[in-house]
Amino acid sequence: MHSWGTTVAFAATGRQPFGTGDFQTIFYRVLQGDALCLPFGAHAFEGLSACHLYGHLDEVMRTRFLAEARRVAERILIVDAAWRADVPPEEVQERVLLDGSRHSVYKRYFTPEQLAAEIGGTRVLHAGRWFVAVMR
Repeated sequence: MHSWGTTVAFAATGRQPFGTGDFQTIFYRVLQGDALCLPFGAHAFEGLSACHLYGHLDEVMRTRFLAEARRVAERILIVDAAWRADVPPEEVQERVLLDGSRHSVYKRYFTPEQLAAEIGGTRVLHAGRWFVAVMR
């Protein structure tokens, strides 16, 4: 996914997303970069989509994400997990990796109306059992 994203960034802007330099310099920028600070100018894209990202962001990061998304794109499409009666609207999930290490993941679930209200959405594109899609 990272390679695809940088390829799209380069194709859209003609700029290397992480600048120029040797491998170590670029890799340092990738590791130290801010995922919520996009390397594009204002209104660089007609649209931006985020799938199953928004629901993992806490309130501060959601605010930053939406501000940055609105800065670089005219339209925003958010696809995320749908709320259903068998899941809480918000939870911290414990994940165990194959190597036995553990980490916690913050997760929210949305009704279409809730997601639309949060992002200023004007169109619900999908309202299914497993995910919702809203366009702003």
